[in-house]
Amino acid sequence: MSKRNNKGFSLIELIIAVAVLALLVSPIIAQVFQTIQTSSRAKERQYVVDNANLVIEYFKANSIKDLTFDGDKGDAVTISSPPVSTKVNCEIFDDSGDTGVSVTYDVTDYALSNETLGRENNVYSRTVSMDNLSNKLMEKGYDMRYDVASGEEGELELTSDNTAVKYDSNNHIVAVLAKVRTENYIDPNEASLGNIQDIDATKMAIIKGNAIEMDFQFQKSFVGKLVNIVSKKKKQLIANGTYDYYSDTNNLNEAFDSIRQNNDFYRLIKLSVTAKEDGGEPAYYVVRCDVFYKAQYTFLDDSYNDDFSFTVFNQKFYTDESPDVFFIYEPFIKKTDANYRSYAANDYIRVVSDDYTSGANGKDPSKVYLIKADSTWAEKIVEGRAIDASVAAKEADQYFNYYLTESDGTGVPVNINISQIGDTVSPTLPLQIITNISYMNDGGNRTINSDYRSTSAYQFTTNVPTDSFIPSMDLGLNQTCYAYPGGDSDIHGIEEITYPDGSTKQAITYPLDDKRTEGRLYSITVRYDNTTRPTDATLYFTGAKGAD
Repeated sequence: MSKRNNKGFSLIELIIAVAVLALLVSPIIAQVFQTIQTSSRAKERQYVVDNANLVIEYFKANSIKDLTFDGDKGDAVTISSPPVSTKVNCEIFDDSGDTGVSVTYDVTDYALSNETLGRENNVYSRTVSMDNLSNKLMEKGYDMRYDVASGEEGELELTSDNTAVKYDSNNHIVAVLAKVRTENYIDPNEASLGNIQDIDATKMAIIKGNAIEMDFQFQKSFVGKLVNIVSKKKKQLIANGTYDYYSDTNNLNEAFDSIRQNNDFYRLIKLSVTAKEDGGEPAYYVVRCDVFYKAQYTFLDDSYNDDFSFTVFNQKFYTDESPDVFFIYEPFIKKTDANYRSYAANDYIRVVSDDYTSGANGKDPSKVYLIKADSTWAEKIVEGRAIDASVAAKEADQYFNYYLTESDGTGVPVNINISQIGDTVSPTLPLQIITNISYMNDGGNRTINSDYRSTSAYQFTTNVPTDSFIPSMDLGLNQTCYAYPGGDSDIHGIEEITYPDGSTKQAITYPLDDKRTEGRLYSITVRYDNTTRPTDATLYFTGAKGAD
C-alpha cells in the first residue's frame, strides 16, 4: 500500500504567493480606481456643462432689466447679489505680437448662488460676465481668433474655445489674440432702434395692414357682391349683349377698380389689445385687428350701400407683459397705376385697450407702432410725381413720411382719424401710438411746411368722427368712442397720457432715440470655480445674447 503525501504549502511559500499576487493585482486595482475616478470626473463635468447651458439660456432669454438681484423671481438661476458694471481696457495682439492698439469695452458681472454638482457633491461658485468686447474689436478693425493652436498663444492663455487671452484679477480679458478684419463694421449696440426693442412674433403682434393683406380681401368680397348683382340682372344683360362681359371675373375686377375710383369707399380699422382675466391677474392677452368697409356706389344703373367686415389678426399672447402692436400701415387705396397711388381722403383707426394693457393698473402699457414701411422711411411725398410747382421745387429732405391723396390735381395729406373705444362708466387710458408718419404741422422737419400747403395740412385727426359715411361697427353694451388726448379742444391737438404713477407720455409721437441695453449684442461667459477642490481647473463656458 502506497503512502499518501499530505504535505501542504509552507508559510514561506504562502507569503511568497500572496506577494507575487499583490504585485500582479496592484496595477490592475490602481487602473480600476483611476478609471472610476476619471469616469466620475467626466460625469461631474457633464453636470457642470448641463448647468452652464441652463445658465446661458437663462441669460439669453431674460431681458437685461430683469437680470438683477432685486428682479429675481425664484427661477432655476438665482442672482445672489447686484450686478457690477465695469469698463475694461484690452490690448490687441496679432501673430507678430502687441499691435499697440487697445479697446475699451463694457462688462457686467453677475454673481450666482453656489451650486452642488456631481456624485461627490462638489460645490461650485458661479459668475456670469456679459461684455461687448467682440463688438469693440470689430469696430476697431479686428476679429478675435477662435482657431488658436497650442504653442501660438505666446504669453497669453489658450482657452477651451481656442482663443488666446489674458485675464486680470477680476477675470476680465485685458489682452487678446486677434486678426485684422477685411470689412468695415458698424457696432449695432451703438445704433438707435427707436422705441422698438424686440420684433418677435411670440411677444409682439405683427400686423401687415397693407393692401395685399387687408384691402385685397375686401376686393374679393366686393367682386363677389358684383357677381351676385350680375346674376340677378342676367336676363337684362343678355338682352343688351353684355352678360358675357360681366360674367368674366377679370372684367369684374376691372369694374371694381373703376367703381373704387369714382364712388365713395370708406375703411375703419379696429385694433384691440386686451387681457383675459383669471383671479385678478391676466391669464393671457389677446390682440385682434378687425377691418370694416362701407361702399356707396353705382353699378349697372343701380345704387348700393354695402358694409363689409373682416378679422385680419387674432392671436393670444402668453407673455408676462402685455404685447405691443407693430402695425405696417397703409391708407385705403382709391386709385393706383404703374407710377402712383392715390389714397382715400379719410381713413379711420380706433384703438381698444383695458386696464391691464393701458397701464391703468400700474403694469407696463402696450404700445402701437404705426409704421409707414418705406425702404428709407423718409422718401418723397409721392415718388416720381410732382405735386405742384412749389412742392416740386423744394428739397427732398423736407418731404417726411406723409401719405397723400389728390385734390384738384395737387397732393394733400390723407386725414387719418385716430380715436379710442373705452368703457362708458370708467374709460381706460389710450395706448400710446408711436409712428414714423408725420403727426403734426408745426413747421419742423417732420411736417409739411406752410410754404408747401395750408397750415391745415395735418396727417392725423384726434377727434371723434360721427359722419354717416363712417363704416359701422359693433360696440359693447358699456362702450363708447372717445377722442385721443388733445382731440377734445383741438381736432389736431396731441396731448399727453397721464398714468396712475404720475408719469406722462405723448399720446402720438415719433420713434425716440433708444439707448437702452435690452436686445443688444453681448458675449456671455460663465465661470465655474470648484470650492470643494480649489486646485481643480476653473471652467469657462461661452454664449451670445441677442445674436439669434
